[in-house]
Amino acid sequence: MKFNHRREAKDGVTVAFPGDSITAARTYGEIIEHDTLLRFPERRVRFFIAGWDGGTAAGGAARLERDVFGRGVIVFTVVFGTNNIGWGT
Repeated sequence: MKFNHRREAKDGVTVAFPGDSITAARTYGEIIEHDTLLRFPERRVRFFIAGWDGGTAAGGAARLERDVFGRGVIVFTVVFGTNNIGWGT
């Protein structure tokens, strides 16, 4: 799903990037953040990375309440499971 700046990046929204080490590396999260802030500098949108090195899909699912929903986030992307491939789970 494509991030729709006009719809998702409303004033006061917090955008979260939960996930594994791919997310923790910050690359795609920062691209979305910078693009949004450049397009809509007047909007107050907060971004935070909630990726964990070595994270798995099961671990990420267990952290969703604390890392995403518990912070009032209503817009987020999910990249879990990349490490599961190498671990055979």
